[in-house]
Amino acid sequence: MYLKEKTGIDVLHCFTKMSAYDYALIEFGNLLREDLLAWPEEELLSIEPESTIEDVIFRAVSETREDLPKEHDIFILQKAAGEVPGLPTYPLDQIPQRLGIASGSSDIDPQCKKGRKGWVVSFTSEFRKNLSQYNDKKLQGRALEAVAEIIVTPTTKRGNTVKPLTGPLAGQWRYRIGDYRLIYLPDEDAKRVSLIAVRARGNAYDD
Repeated sequence: MYLKEKTGIDVLHCFTKMSAYDYALIEFGNLLREDLLAWPEEELLSIEPESTIEDVIFRAVSETREDLPKEHDIFILQKAAGEVPGLPTYPLDQIPQRLGIASGSSDIDPQCKKGRKGWVVSFTSEFRKNLSQYNDKKLQGRALEAVAEIIVTPTTKRGNTVKPLTGPLAGQWRYRIGDYRLIYLPDEDAKRVSLIAVRARGNAYDD
C-alpha cells in the first residue's frame, strides 16, 4: 500500500493456493523466474485482479481469499502430523470402534474391511475431534469408506478425489468427501496411513 500511496500506480498482491510462511515467497519466486521475467511489459500490465497463474493468485487487496487456507489452519495440520510417530496403530476393521463410530454408520464393502494386508491405520486427536465436532453420522460413514479405499492405494492420484498437498503440507494427501476433505499422511515404508484431520472445503487442501 505504501507504493501505491507514493506513486499512484495500481498494485497487485500475490498469494498462493496452498502455501504460507516462506513457502509462499518460494512459489512466487519460481513463477517470476520461470515465466514472468520473460513476459513483455504489456502482458504484465494486463494481469487483472483475481487472476491465477500456476498456483499464484493476484489480488487488488492485501488479504488472501476466504476460501483459501490460512496460516493458522496450516499450523494446526502440521501440529497434528507431529503426533504421528507416537500414535498407536490399528487394523482397519478396528477403526470404527476406536473412534466410537457405530458400525451401522458405514457401508464399507465387506471385502475392504480387513484392509490391505500388512497395513495399519492411526489417527490424531485432531481427526477424532473433527469427527465428533461435525457430529454427522453420514460423514462419519463416508470417512470410513474413504479410509478403506485410501489404504489400498494411499499414494495414487485419482482425478479430483485424491490429491497430494503441496507447500508446507507436502507429504500429506487429501481425499474429497463432498464438501469435506479427509487429510491423511501415508507411509509406504511403515505400511501405515495416519488420519490427520477432516476439514470443510477450502480450509486445508489444494483444490
